[in-house]
Amino acid sequence: MHAHATIAFALFLLVPVRPVASQTPAPAAGSSAWSAAVQRGVPGRDYCAARETLLFRLETARGKIAAVCLHPLPERADGGTPDPWLVYRFGARGRVELAFPSDTGGPPSAFLLSYYRRPGGAENEGREEGDLQFTVGDFEYHVYYDFAASDGHESYGVRVRNRPARTTTDIRGVRYRGSFREIQERLRWPE
Repeated sequence: MHAHATIAFALFLLVPVRPVASQTPAPAAGSSAWSAAVQRGVPGRDYCAARETLLFRLETARGKIAAVCLHPLPERADGGTPDPWLVYRFGARGRVELAFPSDTGGPPSAFLLSYYRRPGGAENEGREEGDLQFTVGDFEYHVYYDFAASDGHESYGVRVRNRPARTTTDIRGVRYRGSFREIQERLRWPE
């Protein structure tokens, strides 16, 4: 009888997503560039503005769209590469109901990304979990993705927690594109 060793790889990140303040100043609140990209109706089917990159998008059974986009900042005064910002949008086609951050919300320093990945397929209990969290007023939002290779179960959506009422609404997705791994890989984390 031969013994087999199993090696598992796990990566867990729980990091605030924020630009490095000393490198990139926040655009002025209400500036036309930021406001046009974030708050005004976004024409793209992915809910990302022209210069933004789609990282994760889901559609609900009722036709609502939730999107996480990578928004490049304007060029830095020192000529360096600008730090990207995340932008979350939710709403019906052609009508944004919630954008975070809003044009008056300042930098998106309140995003928190939790990401875990264990490759290996069903035989190694492969798993991927992602959660992007932010807060607007009394509401806590969680854009999530979960996959278990052992049974092929996959779930994704947006959980909205009303903190004063202590209730949670789970808005499940029926289709998605993108990945939390790409969110994790595309951002530069502060040191």
